Amino acid sequence: MAVNLKRGWVPHDEGILAQAAERILQGEMPHRDFEDPYTGGLSYLHAAAFRLFGVNLLVLRYVLFGFFLAWVPAVYAAAREFSEPWPAAGVTLLGVAWSVPNYAAAIPSWFCLFFATFGTLALLKYIRKPRTYLLVLAGLCGGFSFLVKSPGLYFVAGALLFFVYREQTLSTQSEVRPQGAATYRWFVFLCLAAFIIMLTRLVLPSGGVPEFVHFVLPQLAIVSLLVLGECRTGQARSSARFKLLFRMAMPFLCSAAIPVILFFALYWSHHAIHQLTNSLFVLHLQRLLHARMQPPSATVAIPSIILALLLTENQRAGESRLSVPVLKILFAALLLIACFRLRLVYLVVLQVGWGSVPVLALGAIALLWHRSRQRESPALLDQQITLLVSVTALFSLVQFPFAYPIYFCYVAPLTILAVAAVLSALAPLPRLNIYCAAVFLGLFAVLVFRPGFLFYMPYGYHPDEQTVPLALPRANGLRVSQHDAAEYQELIPSVQKLAAGRAILAAPECPEVYFLSQLRNPTGILFDFFHQPQEYQAQIQAILDRPDFIKVVVLCEAPEFSAEQLKVLQTVVPSRFPRSRTIGNFEVFWRP
Repeated sequence: MAVNLKRGWVPHDEGILAQAAERILQGEMPHRDFEDPYTGGLSYLHAAAFRLFGVNLLVLRYVLFGFFLAWVPAVYAAAREFSEPWPAAGVTLLGVAWSVPNYAAAIPSWFCLFFATFGTLALLKYIRKPRTYLLVLAGLCGGFSFLVKSPGLYFVAGALLFFVYREQTLSTQSEVRPQGAATYRWFVFLCLAAFIIMLTRLVLPSGGVPEFVHFVLPQLAIVSLLVLGECRTGQARSSARFKLLFRMAMPFLCSAAIPVILFFALYWSHHAIHQLTNSLFVLHLQRLLHARMQPPSATVAIPSIILALLLTENQRAGESRLSVPVLKILFAALLLIACFRLRLVYLVVLQVGWGSVPVLALGAIALLWHRSRQRESPALLDQQITLLVSVTALFSLVQFPFAYPIYFCYVAPLTILAVAAVLSALAPLPRLNIYCAAVFLGLFAVLVFRPGFLFYMPYGYHPDEQTVPLALPRANGLRVSQHDAAEYQELIPSVQKLAAGRAILAAPECPEVYFLSQLRNPTGILFDFFHQPQEYQAQIQAILDRPDFIKVVVLCEAPEFSAEQLKVLQTVVPSRFPRSRTIGNFEVFWRP
């Protein structure tokens, strides 16, 4: 992680994070004074880091590194709940290989992963030794995760599904015979139905089969297990079952609400509660509508199914004790070498990760249902599996609606933990298969998947291009591609010279230009596609028509999401700024 800490960037990601933190230092508030595409809590943390350690992009990454150092032992501790030390260490290393070092920017999704892991660890400890303070800790993790980014609520939802399962488990152990449990049962049915309906309305209105398989089917499998378990449960009255459920859910939910209430109270005290709610629940919907990438087709699950069969196969009688292991190791080595050369092989291996969550959910639920029929009450391990699968399935929604490969990395460590828990519940398995798969996937992540960085991850192996230090004061040696280094090292000094300290307009989707040039953004816009073209045009024209206010405009000619807004800028800027110069993907306009 330390080796990769300065490696690679997505310019507008860095610009959003850094400019939001800098504007807070200047006395502004997210959502009130500028549009933060996230909840805003992380921006305050970054602002505090800027105040303590200086205003630089690397400071944000040092904050990420600090959380990462706490997260790694948390992953190990979670794996130790159901594994011996060495397997737990392997799970941890594999989780690290597929996570933060692949993109070491301090983006909110990593912090959501950290808090989800901390909260899951607290709940794993609670399963073994129920204590209310563990529920409080888990709830606080959910609340802080929401303050970082709204998908933090997915962890909360996963935990609530687990509480329903645990209540069923404890109720089956009760000696009270079934009497009057219908009220509680219908309450659970209605809650689960409402959950599936809301999830379907979120994911499927503009989606299809791929969205259903990746983002609805895993949760539907969990809900099916709970419904079937509810039909078999009934050894306690409704009042006793409500009491048992609320004994777990209320401390968790109340503690999750504490950070959120305090955050909203801050905005209420500054008369900005309307701007906060509008940004969180209206503008963020624009992001779901415009920033979309469909997940792979349902066939992506086939490689995951094949891997699952290989991991759970039994050694056949008469197999040579030496020849078969040698052949398996040789095949894994040749497959890894092929990933460097053959794009098809690379994509098949990548699909093992992409399709793992649906296969994991369906396989785990089938296993849990089978195990529950073999005994009267589920074992401790069954609760651990249910917790990990529920959290993983819900947290996998972080890939919606932009299912780019790096988004799988946000959920990969939880997926690996859940897979390890499921494997530990099966009959003794051939260790060689598991070791070969783990080592192969770890080497694939480090040697094949990571070098190409974000831009080549969907396509195949590509040599590392993130090797050139970005020689700008506020980048402090961040390693980027040679193209990006040349482009920004020419653009930023040129803009600074032309602007002569005045505010500039840099758009669309290039907030990094403001931060790196240390010039003021006269708008509250960080993501231009949040605004409809007509509204956007009126706002931009009002700024540009102010005499002697803006001398320089920087247009990004290749925005990822804001094509309509670029057309607006290309209409209103050239007539007001007669001089221009092209620098890479940017066109710089200015007037005397």
